[in-house]
Amino acid sequence: MLPIFIFLSIQWIDDFGWYKTTENEKQALFYFFKEVGKRFKISAVPSSLEELKIFVEGYEQCNFHYEKSNNALASATNNIIKGWMPFFAKHIVLLVIRCLLDQKMLKVLGYKLPPLLLKNTVVMAMKARAYCRRAITFIKYPSFVSTERNRTYPKGYQIVELGPHALIHKI
Repeated sequence: MLPIFIFLSIQWIDDFGWYKTTENEKQALFYFFKEVGKRFKISAVPSSLEELKIFVEGYEQCNFHYEKSNNALASATNNIIKGWMPFFAKHIVLLVIRCLLDQKMLKVLGYKLPPLLLKNTVVMAMKARAYCRRAITFIKYPSFVSTERNRTYPKGYQIVELGPHALIHKI
C-alpha cells in the first residue's frame, strides 16, 4: 500500500500537476512513507526508491489480479469523490476515474476500459488544466497543507485534533 502513495503521487503530479517532481521530492516522498511504514511496524520496506520500484514490479507481476474487495474499495473511493462534486458532475465521476487509470489498474478493479476518444479527451483536459495552473496561478508556492482548504474538513481543522485519540494526548 505504501508504494501506491509514493509512485502514484509522483505519476499524478508529473502527468497532471502544474510542475514536474524533482528528484529531491521523489526521495522525500520515499523517506516520508518509509517512516510511516516503520511506525506501522512494517519491517520489510526496501532501503531505496529504486529497490522499492523493483519490489513493486515483481509484486505486481505475481499478485495483481481482480478481487471483489478491490472493486469495493474503488467504489468507496468513488463515492468519496462524488461527495466533493456538485450535483451535475456526480454521475460522471466513475467514467472520469476510468479514463485516468491505466489498463492494468482497470483490470484489477474490475472496471471496463473507457472509450478511447473519451479517455484521450479527459487526459488532454487534465494536461490543459496543468498548463493553465502553471502559466496562470494565484497560489503561493510553497503552500502548506495546514493552511489550505480541505474538502474533507470544509470548516477547517487543527492538526492536533486529527488522528487516533491516543496520539492526540501525546502531543
